Amino acid sequence: MAAVIRCPNCARALPPAVAGGEAADCACGQRTRAVAFPALLRPLTAGSFGQRVIDAGESTCFYHPAKRAEVVCDGCGRFLCGLCDIDMVGEHLCAACLETGNTRRKEDLETERVLHGQIAISTVLVSVFFWFIAPFMAAASLFIVARYWNAPDGIGATPKLAKILAVILSLLVLGGSAALFITLYYG
Repeated sequence: MAAVIRCPNCARALPPAVAGGEAADCACGQRTRAVAFPALLRPLTAGSFGQRVIDAGESTCFYHPAKRAEVVCDGCGRFLCGLCDIDMVGEHLCAACLETGNTRRKEDLETERVLHGQIAISTVLVSVFFWFIAPFMAAASLFIVARYWNAPDGIGATPKLAKILAVILSLLVLGGSAALFITLYYG
């Protein structure tokens, strides 16, 4: 059954033409116009809930004993029904193996991430304590930011904020080092 767009005033069903952006008048007098994704009005398709066991000798799902096993988990070897099967890049996994990372294709799962912005900030902050190498550390920080500008940031992190902060700090350290050099050299 397809979804129905309802009047925001009285909750009556509106004609499907409203989803295409056409304005329509409801019986309550409310004029409504909506733009919806085409999938909203398509009928729902049936998913796989797993098949019931017919013969007593059939293998059953590890998690649902009343359902017929359709595949074997590539991580742990448990039998899975159509409901429990998680197809990940051609590999069949159960929820427990996906959660623990028990898979043959470990390269498809991201388990850690290098925070290049944090490394660049740390490099600049170390240069503050060792003033004689400050220009080199600031330049190294700028190199890290430039090299890994498009690398993914931490999960949940503000995009590129640490990298921008590292650039600002590096430029401040380079400017301060240049001012110190000019003061010491020219007296």
